[in-house]
Amino acid sequence: MHKISAFAQFDGHVAEDPRKVIRAYFDLYDELMPVFEYAFLNKETDNGDPAAQAMSDRVRALAVQFDTASSFMPPELLDLEESLLKSV
Repeated sequence: MHKISAFAQFDGHVAEDPRKVIRAYFDLYDELMPVFEYAFLNKETDNGDPAAQAMSDRVRALAVQFDTASSFMPPELLDLEESLLKSV
């Protein structure tokens, strides 16, 4: 299963284990960012390179998928009791 799709399985379950969900978010974020940065910098080196543009476009699409799959987090975290959030 794709890691982003797997992360989306937490939708509606943040209150069950907020620490696990937050950790999974940052683990996935940390995995995605170097790829995004590499593609971005590669494209910026030569904006006319079609291969670099294609790579950048693919990574941007991946970033959009990640943002979409994790969009449930802020509202679910905000619905938690403050004491629970402070303990995370």
